[in-house]
Amino acid sequence: MKFSWNWLKDYVELDGISPQDVANRLTMTVAELEGVEHIGAGLSDVLVGSLTKIAAHPDSETLQVVTVDVGGRLVSGVSGAPNLKVGMKVPVALPGATLPGDFNVQVSTIRGVESALVLLSERELGLSDDHSGVLELPADVAPGAKLVDVLPVEDWVFEVDNKSITHRPDLWGHLGLAREIGSMVKRPLRPLDSPLPQSDVDSLSVSVDNFADCPRYTATAFGSITVAPSPFWIRHRLRAVGLRPISNIVDLSNFVMLALGEPTHTFDRRFVGDDTIRVRRATEAEPFKTLDETELVLSPEDLLIADSKGGIALAGVMGGENSEIRDDTTDVILECATFNPGLVRRTALRHGIRTDSSTRFEKSLDPNLPELAIRLFWQLLKQVSPEAKVTSKIYDLAGFDKTPLKISLDPEFITRRLGLAVPAEQTKAILENLGFGIAVDAKGIFEVTVPSWRATKDVSTIEDLLEEIGRVIGYDKVPPTPPLAGVDLVPVRPLRSKIRAIKRILTGDCGLDEVMTYSFDSTAMLTKLGYSQPDPVVVANPISSDFKTLRDHLSPNLLGAIERNAQSIHDFGLFEIGRVFAGTHVEDGTPWQRYRLAIGIYRRAAKPGTDAENLLRQLRGYVEHLCGRLDLADLAVLADVEGERLPWMSPKATLEVTASGRRIGWLTRVHPATMRALDIPGVAVIAELDVESINDAPVAARLFTPVPRFPAISMDISLVADEEVRAGDLFRAIRSRGGPHLFHVELFDTYRGSPIPEGKRSLSFRMVFKSLDRTLEDAEVKEAVQSIIDEAAKVGATLWGHN
Repeated sequence: MKFSWNWLKDYVELDGISPQDVANRLTMTVAELEGVEHIGAGLSDVLVGSLTKIAAHPDSETLQVVTVDVGGRLVSGVSGAPNLKVGMKVPVALPGATLPGDFNVQVSTIRGVESALVLLSERELGLSDDHSGVLELPADVAPGAKLVDVLPVEDWVFEVDNKSITHRPDLWGHLGLAREIGSMVKRPLRPLDSPLPQSDVDSLSVSVDNFADCPRYTATAFGSITVAPSPFWIRHRLRAVGLRPISNIVDLSNFVMLALGEPTHTFDRRFVGDDTIRVRRATEAEPFKTLDETELVLSPEDLLIADSKGGIALAGVMGGENSEIRDDTTDVILECATFNPGLVRRTALRHGIRTDSSTRFEKSLDPNLPELAIRLFWQLLKQVSPEAKVTSKIYDLAGFDKTPLKISLDPEFITRRLGLAVPAEQTKAILENLGFGIAVDAKGIFEVTVPSWRATKDVSTIEDLLEEIGRVIGYDKVPPTPPLAGVDLVPVRPLRSKIRAIKRILTGDCGLDEVMTYSFDSTAMLTKLGYSQPDPVVVANPISSDFKTLRDHLSPNLLGAIERNAQSIHDFGLFEIGRVFAGTHVEDGTPWQRYRLAIGIYRRAAKPGTDAENLLRQLRGYVEHLCGRLDLADLAVLADVEGERLPWMSPKATLEVTASGRRIGWLTRVHPATMRALDIPGVAVIAELDVESINDAPVAARLFTPVPRFPAISMDISLVADEEVRAGDLFRAIRSRGGPHLFHVELFDTYRGSPIPEGKRSLSFRMVFKSLDRTLEDAEVKEAVQSIIDEAAKVGATLWGHN
């Protein structure tokens, strides 16, 4: 949210106070400021000129030779602006002037004609990006005057962090922030003396079906309007705070919203059927086209502003295309209302339409604002369209409780809770300065009346009043006192401890980088992967149309991270721990959710085949190391997955991970088709493990043995088998027949190609034999190896060679 210093000065006198000082104090007492921008600076050399003569350029069809009066002195030059006319007042820079961006104006020759001036557009003045023509100044400004003396072009713009004012609906307009600044610098607000439009003409029919949906609806009509560009000062203020000027009527609606925080809307009266306005719920599947020509299908959950024919505005969100202001509009109906914040918020989220209007209405606006908005709109309308007339009475339908909110406050509570001695008189003065009413009873207890602009959402308890006192005094004034309280032992949460251990192992031992992705699935990513969730959990208020469901696997988002990083990094490993979701819990209806771990490794230089198998073997090593460090009992990471089949899995390169016979996850080479769909060169492998199954798995007892005093014997053996023979079967054959002295087995190589026949592969195992009490004989080891070869033959493998 942006605020203009010049605009704030309309509501509170700030002479002698610097914008920088106010900005610093706002951050400490009201809301965090993200920045302060000085606009329109460096224009002290720019003068007002009056065009007295325009002639064609002798050597150009697009340039013109102009003569400008700059206060009794005529200066000539060349301009290419398309909007020039004699008598027009324009900003002029003469030789020697310095413009924003350190541009120095000098006499120049343009296509053979000497030019001793520059006529300036808004972009060249640093006021906006508009470069369509020279800025036209008001007709009554005097030639030769300095631009900064006749137009408020110089300003300071405060940008307030929106998150810090979500609980303060009064701070979504300049009036509210001016009230805070006035309290801060001990200066009162200027009187809001805009007159109400007066008329007794009963020309409209206005109704509200349910005041719970719309606590207040106010409307009136104006005629004899001329739609035209807004005056410069209005356009400049709107641009300063980030809004694009459109036309005077639309600009006035936006101006009132930014001034008071109360959104308004104008309808072209010609297109409001039977001059009827009804605030009602939409019917099921009722069609509606918005101002930006988006076609919506509504439901009874949506609140609609309707005429006798159908919807003309989506209440609090956006107007309808059928009643928008046009260039030939002469009669309008002005709407100023208070809508149910929950309805507006849900409608905006459901249809994916977030507007300045909906952002304010969902904050619970003060129901007294509509009258102020009508007063200000009418005051401004008379300035931008002097012929405008009031063509109907004011229709004001209200169904809200007008009883002011009162809170009983013991001043001693402030001292006790704040930890700082605050006299009762100081508490009273602070609250009154903020607009609260104070009545003191015989016992010194305050009855605090909360002003309407703070009572809708912000202040409702004595703790809220405490916060008001604390922020005004300054939390930095509260002495730092260590709290005296008992300390209870916090029970250890095994799952949290396990997650921390997993992160330490994967980052410290394996050198992987942790990533944190959205808890939502990207529809675009799932489409690329060819995956559709079987039991999705749909988000009621998605952050965007692409993230409508909660994720049921970590792999898609991790593949997205690999896709992004692979563009610039050729070799990396990632992991993520997070929740996945599916369906509903049978007991309480909430989504099923569990913690999962996903690990991914990417190599751009790797090639399909042996390189891919080695990468998968590296991933398996990480998984085995992790489970080993976690002391999981009876770990197996070899059997192919026979159950879950996901599109990104390679069927012939997918392994199952079990602990004590219970499946805890899988690892796979990412399918080549998936890599092509994501446009990722090289090879990637990925694993996904259930962290909660790991946490629940039995832990192996740690057995300590003496450090071996006798040498070990290492033997390598290569077995040739059909592709269908699983490595896990051979691993178990070796383990079962290796005898008591087989200490370690690992698969270290897989080979395909000559002289291995097609359809077969060679799997090379390294076996380590040793004894704790003696040196093994070669004959013992050879006997064990032969027994292994015989057992391997039973599962279809033959010896290729051994060392």
